[in-house]
Amino acid sequence: MVLGRLWTRFWSLAGGVSILVKIMGIVLLVVLALGLAVAWYVRNNVASSLNEELELRGTAIGNGLAVHAADYILTDDLFELYRVAQNSLRADEDVRYIYIEDAEGRVLVHTFSGGFPTDLLSINRLEGTGSRAVTLDSDQGRLLDVAVPILDGEAGTLHVGLSTASVSAAIDDHIRFILIATPLVLIPGLALAYLLAIVITRALGGVVRATEAVGQGDFTRKAPVWAKDEIGRLAAAFNRMTERLRLSYQQLLRRDRELSILNAVARATSRSRTLDDVLKGALDNVCELMGIQKGRLCLFEANRALISFAYLYGPPSAMIRELPPPDVVTCPCTDMLVAQPYLVGQVPQGCPIVGQARGNTSLAGGPGICLPLRARERLQGVLHLARQDGMGFADEDIQLLTAVSEQLAVAVENAQLWEDLKAREETKGRLLDRVIAAQEEERRRVAQELHDEAGQALTSVLVELRALELAKDTHAVNAKAAELRVLAADSLRTLQNIALELRPSMLDDMGLVPALRRYIQDYAARHALEVDFQTSGVEELRLQPAAETAIYRIIQEALTNVARHAAAGRVGVLLTRRDEELVAIVEDDGRGFDVAAMKQAEASLGIRGMEERASLVGARLTVESEPGSGTTVFVEVPLAGNVASGAPDG
Repeated sequence: MVLGRLWTRFWSLAGGVSILVKIMGIVLLVVLALGLAVAWYVRNNVASSLNEELELRGTAIGNGLAVHAADYILTDDLFELYRVAQNSLRADEDVRYIYIEDAEGRVLVHTFSGGFPTDLLSINRLEGTGSRAVTLDSDQGRLLDVAVPILDGEAGTLHVGLSTASVSAAIDDHIRFILIATPLVLIPGLALAYLLAIVITRALGGVVRATEAVGQGDFTRKAPVWAKDEIGRLAAAFNRMTERLRLSYQQLLRRDRELSILNAVARATSRSRTLDDVLKGALDNVCELMGIQKGRLCLFEANRALISFAYLYGPPSAMIRELPPPDVVTCPCTDMLVAQPYLVGQVPQGCPIVGQARGNTSLAGGPGICLPLRARERLQGVLHLARQDGMGFADEDIQLLTAVSEQLAVAVENAQLWEDLKAREETKGRLLDRVIAAQEEERRRVAQELHDEAGQALTSVLVELRALELAKDTHAVNAKAAELRVLAADSLRTLQNIALELRPSMLDDMGLVPALRRYIQDYAARHALEVDFQTSGVEELRLQPAAETAIYRIIQEALTNVARHAAAGRVGVLLTRRDEELVAIVEDDGRGFDVAAMKQAEASLGIRGMEERASLVGARLTVESEPGSGTTVFVEVPLAGNVASGAPDG
């Protein structure tokens, strides 16, 4: 724990200083530690070697003297022995004394001028035939006493005292040299360390500054690559990383821009429901975020009519619904978009919608793009956009505009569906009003017929029954009874006709074909028209009651419209089976009418009613007509889900 805290504390302090200080401190510590280590080594190992060398030298001196001393001792020539000792003392400056003792330990000769110190006799005593060295302290400093046996100790022992001052002086010289050399080495070492630190800090400083710039969003800043070493490789790796970050950041910005535009378009299209508001809101956001000044949008209606919108970016922006040329039913750019997903460049030549000059809303003269509006594989229109600043459309702009066009196509489809829904709701409201009015009219008619015909007939029956009660003649009674039967039969037929018009019982009892055949016979007789009724493959086919009622009422409404409006001379009704559909066709040779204009007019309630009845059973109703060419009504009813349970379907 303590070491851990100390280590943490050390790194907190070391981490708080610059790299220059770290490198200079490391070099200083290394040089000082190296000097101390060398000094310690000299103080210990070198001193030991020099002491050993001094001991060997003392042993050699002693052995040389012992050879001469043996002869003088044996001949008892102490003077010569003393002279040899003095000569040896003078011959070596490190020798401080020489004394020789006999085998009994008595000093024979010595070189001490002030008398022999008797303490030496007990300091270095030989025990054996080998030499022995002992260190001792004296008033002359530290001495090394080397004892050498003479004739293996039988003739005595020779002692040589050597001074260790030369060894100490040599060690002091070495340490002094180390102390002088350490600063001399430290100064250039620190200088080189400083240069190295400057190089490293400059290189790292470039990386740091580049990192700070990248942190602030400047991905163009590059770290300088000073060399091919580790720092250079670091800077190169950092530059590669910065480049990847720049590309990723640009891609992220593009994605954010795309999402912003798509979200803005989604919000604009979701807030509005009318077609004009949807288109204007979407183009406002797209043009604002992409720098587009003008645009034009052509929509194709289901009836092949063309709607053209001119758009001009503001402020304030404007969306103008234009009237296309009367002879134009489609934009020729659609033929070019079949072979390619978009058109880029100037306005395509020959485009009567975009290419025509229309004041400030013309798209000519600037880089443009033409995109299709497709929803569920159906081409709904063409979007033309143009920039007036001379800038073209990059690939990412085209990809974004393609996504916007797809989103706008869905929004246009939804807006059209919303408008269709509103129109249907309005039509349903009018149909409901008409149904209520028709119900009241039917009730009034039924009440009038019951009053005028059945009521009068019953009144006549009552009168005749009263007359019958008063009659006494059998012949008169019989005549009155015959008149009553005729009145009852007429009343019964009147009630049956009323019931048949309200709900044909034959439709429930015998099916669609017999009910239609009966109705068409009565219809032809009532309106004096030639009606041809043909069936194929449906004689034994029974449908669900709702489907049979819908087909019966649609054909009834179609024949009623023929009688009221067509001025036809001949009518044909066909009921046939085609694959998995039941097809009913009502065709006349009357005056005909404009279908598109009729659907926009109030008089289209009959057609709307037939369409509503067809949609209730999943059928499709198509009306084809032109002025002067008659009218044909097609009803295609899917058999799936409409065949009556237990009835043959094939």
